[in-house]
Amino acid sequence: MSKQTEEKLHKAESEPQSRGGKQEKRDLRLYFLRLFEKYDLRNEKQFVLLGKWLIFIVIAFMEILILFQHLSDFVNSGGLAVFLSIIIVEFLLTLSEVLKLFVVKKEKSKLVFYILDMMLASSFLFVTVGAYSLIIYMLVLTEFYLVNDKTRTSVLLLAISMLLYVGSYGVRVYLNTGEEMSLLVLIPQSVGSLFALVVHFLIAQVALAFYRQFLRLDKAMKELAESKKELEKAYEVVAEVSALEERQRIAKEIHDTAGHSLTTVIMQTEAAKLILPSNPEEASRKMIAA
Repeated sequence: MSKQTEEKLHKAESEPQSRGGKQEKRDLRLYFLRLFEKYDLRNEKQFVLLGKWLIFIVIAFMEILILFQHLSDFVNSGGLAVFLSIIIVEFLLTLSEVLKLFVVKKEKSKLVFYILDMMLASSFLFVTVGAYSLIIYMLVLTEFYLVNDKTRTSVLLLAISMLLYVGSYGVRVYLNTGEEMSLLVLIPQSVGSLFALVVHFLIAQVALAFYRQFLRLDKAMKELAESKKELEKAYEVVAEVSALEERQRIAKEIHDTAGHSLTTVIMQTEAAKLILPSNPEEASRKMIAA
């Protein structure tokens, strides 16, 4: 946990609270601070995991809203079959999300649950009406977009999801009126929802593209920092080697100079010793030179 967050937590915990509402607000703030501090958003896997958690929470909230919406209709006018269908679809969708979050670890194994999510999300479209079902549909698509980093696959998924949406809308019309409609008739009637799916796709792709570009830049900055550290270490080594070579050069010069001087002294004194009996003056000059 960062130092700044620790200070916020300490400050929030030390603040005196006189009202229950303020206490609940503080507890909620602490919970979200701890929740988001658990995930490193610079790590793509943790970012995707956090996104899945948020999607799961919002889907569960939407399911509760849909359930309450149809509960009032069921109490007032019946419709047990529709109400039970919604309960079954919500249970299966929630179970699929839980299995993906806690049980299944391999991404390839999760592919089955992604397909199941798409089918369950589309089934909402012909058992209920309103924006809630469309939001759940978009949330399921968002999870697909999160785990997939290939634009072509995402575009193909968008096309399939739009056809599936139109088909689900046609099934709902048929169940309500018994009238079969062609695709050319269904598309204009659901053009608003299709436009929302396209806008959602563009926003998701742009946001994910910026995020992945941020990750690449962050990785490049870390590599530059590592390279800088390695260059600094190499510079230190070169400086140390250069200093050692300079010391060796100086030592060699001192050694050569001192050796030459000592040799000269020895030769001069030996010569002086040899000629001292016969030529004292020359021997004296050699001693002075030495």
